[in-house]
Amino acid sequence: MITIVGAWELGWNAPIKEVEQWELVLREFNVTDLWMWPITGIHVHEQSVNLHERQTLTEILAEVTGPRVFVEPRNPTFPQTLDSEWLHDFAHPDDAVYIFGSAYHNPVVSHWREGDLRVTIKTERDDGVLWPHQVLLALLYDRMVKSWP
Repeated sequence: MITIVGAWELGWNAPIKEVEQWELVLREFNVTDLWMWPITGIHVHEQSVNLHERQTLTEILAEVTGPRVFVEPRNPTFPQTLDSEWLHDFAHPDDAVYIFGSAYHNPVVSHWREGDLRVTIKTERDDGVLWPHQVLLALLYDRMVKSWP
């Protein structure tokens, strides 16, 4: 089972619009569970994913199960705090909880524990911000391609 965890980009986007950006990618890769924080109370009609909201990432991590994979940003705003594996070399677990921060928050620093995995998406410049829902597309595509015989 694949579970996606993320943070709302409350500074630049409204969750009612942002959920569509996450949902489109999740739907294309048949992922059904999206956990987001903080609670916004949005209700999306005809939604193809199960949206679960909690007030904090700590609350979400207490409820979700499976190997935890922190998806670390790669840009000057977020120096790598721990060693991460490049997506190109990453072996995806069969079941996984992929944890994204927001464009301005990296949850690895305060929530990483021994045994958790960390993966980074490298870009040509490594100096810009990729929004988490954009990185999600690269991550799920990589997972699909690596699962082909």
